[in-house]
Amino acid sequence: MTRRRSILPGAAIAALGLALAACGGGEPPPTIEVTATEFAFDPEMITVDAGQAFTLSFVNGGTIEHDFTIDELDISVLAPVTETVEEEIGPLEAGEYAVYCSIPGHREAGMEGTLRVEEPE
Repeated sequence: MTRRRSILPGAAIAALGLALAACGGGEPPPTIEVTATEFAFDPEMITVDAGQAFTLSFVNGGTIEHDFTIDELDISVLAPVTETVEEEIGPLEAGEYAVYCSIPGHREAGMEGTLRVEEPE
């Protein structure tokens, strides 16, 4: 069986390169670091622009497992003890969303915060 090789002319290769660069050539999303301890998030309030994705860098600075949960957005990021987990989130619509740790007893102990998504000015 003979295999055929497809050879693209130089102009087609250049156009393909430009198209690929346009798709992923933008700046990476901003990173927002949130540290979980017993029993708090730092910071408690996170503010991001609507329509823009961001990378959540979720640091477990505590001595037990914690997570970062937003029910309305179907987000749950679990960080084992002393580990950092990164998760890309968004883009999101404007609004305020309750953030909490869903490990039993943690929310009740005060492990809550807010994600505020604002329209850019």
